[in-house]
Amino acid sequence: MAKRLTPGQAYQLIVSANGALTTPQTIQLAAVTPGIAAYASGYAIAQHVADSSLITDASPAKPGEYVVIYLTGMGPTTVPVASGAVSPTSPLAYTSDAPAVTLNSEAVSNILFSGLTPTLAGLYQIDLQVPGDATNGDLTLVVTQPGFKGTPVILPVHN
Repeated sequence: MAKRLTPGQAYQLIVSANGALTTPQTIQLAAVTPGIAAYASGYAIAQHVADSSLITDASPAKPGEYVVIYLTGMGPTTVPVASGAVSPTSPLAYTSDAPAVTLNSEAVSNILFSGLTPTLAGLYQIDLQVPGDATNGDLTLVVTQPGFKGTPVILPVHN
């Protein structure tokens, strides 16, 4: 029977590979560890809300535009969804711990949704509006939840 691990506690991890055991390593779990989905280049995997096309250098986000970014590790939701289960479309499964989002260190104030992506398993999304005064260029996008600051990724933004 699988044991559910409690965030904030230390556990010993031992791996068995080809009949050999590793030296125990101490790990500590966090309740949330938001990670923005990104390409190997460091660019965020994100979409334009208007037409669902991918945001790329050739099709960047625009100041004031609504976009969707995809993530993992955002923790529990307001509607409990079992690990590996498909997220419901109604009611939506919002994240229990609201994220803070920054773009080039500027707070993104208009977050429309933060939760599990409906009809998919284990994928979170944040629907947000790029600040109207965002500068042109490859901007640094960071998602923070209580107790954890995610790894920065790049979001191309141009007028």
